[in-house]
Amino acid sequence: MYYLPPSKIALSMGTLLHSVQVGLQGSRKTIACTKYAFHYQRKGWKPAVVCVDTFRAGAFDQLKQNATKAKIPFYGSYMESDPVKIAVEGVDSSIGQAAFDQAQAFKQSVSVGPTIITKIDGHAKGGGALSAVAATKRPIIFIRN
Repeated sequence: MYYLPPSKIALSMGTLLHSVQVGLQGSRKTIACTKYAFHYQRKGWKPAVVCVDTFRAGAFDQLKQNATKAKIPFYGSYMESDPVKIAVEGVDSSIGQAAFDQAQAFKQSVSVGPTIITKIDGHAKGGGALSAVAATKRPIIFIRN
């Protein structure tokens, strides 16, 4: 596996970076994913790890365990066999963190009242509403589907 040290990559805050680890079996990709995310977490970024390895039985558990130890958000699926679907859902789950940050910024600038949810569905984007409630400490008073 070719691994470019994170210090050699020029990124700016607010950038969404997708990184795919590809390599031979046993080349430590799972460990590298967590270390890579942890490096950016220490620099103030908000990384997440998405397990799309649907072939290796222990991949999900190993990556989840590593991410949990490092306090890095994790997304994966035991049931889904399509890695593309898992990747899309994993990227969408980052919307919840963005919603938290945005709601927190609003709360710091203006007085925020109760939350009204205008759209909710079974998609990962629904987590944004919960993130907004957590950031503002205000209740949900109305949900429209």
